[in-house]
Amino acid sequence: MASKKHLMAFAMFFVLPGARCAPAAPNAEGTPWNQRTWEQRFVQSDYEDAFTFKHGETFYRDPFVWAVTKEFAERFGMPRQWIDPALKGALAVAWRITTIGRPLCGLGGDPEACSPAFTCQMDIYVDNDAPIPWRFDDVERDFLWPGLSSLDYVPRRPPAPRRSRYDFEDGRLGSKGVPFHKTGWEYRNGDTEIGFFISYFDRAYEPGITLLGFRSACPSRSSNGAAALRFFTEEEQSRTQGWIEKFVHTVEFSDAFMRRITDIYRRERERHQKEHSACGQMTQRLLPGPKRYTGVRLIDLLGRPGMRASPLPEREADAGRRVGVTAAP
Repeated sequence: MASKKHLMAFAMFFVLPGARCAPAAPNAEGTPWNQRTWEQRFVQSDYEDAFTFKHGETFYRDPFVWAVTKEFAERFGMPRQWIDPALKGALAVAWRITTIGRPLCGLGGDPEACSPAFTCQMDIYVDNDAPIPWRFDDVERDFLWPGLSSLDYVPRRPPAPRRSRYDFEDGRLGSKGVPFHKTGWEYRNGDTEIGFFISYFDRAYEPGITLLGFRSACPSRSSNGAAALRFFTEEEQSRTQGWIEKFVHTVEFSDAFMRRITDIYRRERERHQKEHSACGQMTQRLLPGPKRYTGVRLIDLLGRPGMRASPLPEREADAGRRVGVTAAP
């Protein structure tokens, strides 16, 4: 059992001989959009300048639903309407549905009948001081995610040491393994417990900010309401035999945020089912529903260069301890 280790991020900087820092670009304010440099557009400009149709030109549309703190919005120039005073334990959260991943084909005996991936992704930005129970103090970041790289389509040949470093099937995900105890967090949305999968992380994403990326983050279709993601240590799991009493960190999502993402999820799931209804009943069973969840990485939109869930038995829901979570008030 690995001992509990707290957050100890480090950074390494390499300077090439003779290298010089590039001069700072002129401030973007007052410069017409079509005359701005790349840095002025995506580093010095606010979110609405870079990722909306504000200037009447092509732009990169943001697929994420956001909730941010006032401090995060001011630091990164995010829209003020996304400020959520009820967001606790995080600086920002971003959620989306995506079809990135491996399509399943051969449905109904037709090799061309395929069901695209249908997954949910949630990125959580927390303060570096948040006591996330990291297992490895020497691993600062790890971004490999099953379904995003061509590695998933290269047949295995023993001993395949590089492949095994990222083998999700044996409980590893990352160069040394899962960054914190694989059951070291629990999520509760209404009457449904959902097991997130940690997919990537960066403990020095920005000065003072850690990024945690999760998949299998689809909400329950059968309930709305505030939700909580709570972290605990391996020692606590062992000491209480799963009846968690002490959490080291909690992220609380507001009722408003959960309703936004739940509405989108319901609508997109229905659309996805209709589009692929020709694949037969198999497609319906593969999609995440009220009691099944599947679980994708956030592109930089800030202007800067396993567990399957099931509803809890009533006695455990009342106790609120065995799974280590309760619905946020």
